[in-house]
Amino acid sequence: MATPAIAAGDYGLGKAREQAGLPDTVAGERTIPGVVGKVVAAGLSLLGIVFFLLILYAGFIWMKARGSTEEVDKAKDIIEGAVIGLVLVTAAYAIANFVFTSLTSK
Repeated sequence: MATPAIAAGDYGLGKAREQAGLPDTVAGERTIPGVVGKVVAAGLSLLGIVFFLLILYAGFIWMKARGSTEEVDKAKDIIEGAVIGLVLVTAAYAIANFVFTSLTSK
């Protein structure tokens, strides 16, 4: 059996791992930043799908409006809201990414 001091030794493998670009964790081990990153990526993917569906729905409403200004205005409002939402989500992500990168950089 190896003692904890020997088992915890790096022996230069950490440097080789960094040069190879390998993760710092054992395969299958989850870290909090890794889990948060996956949740954020999934949320942004979901919001991208919602944006696409809203644009598709608004386009369908606009096409079937047949000149009705009420329906065209409704479609324009949906498109406007979807674009504003996408801009806000993108800006929030960019700001959060900038802040966390600034806080964690050495």
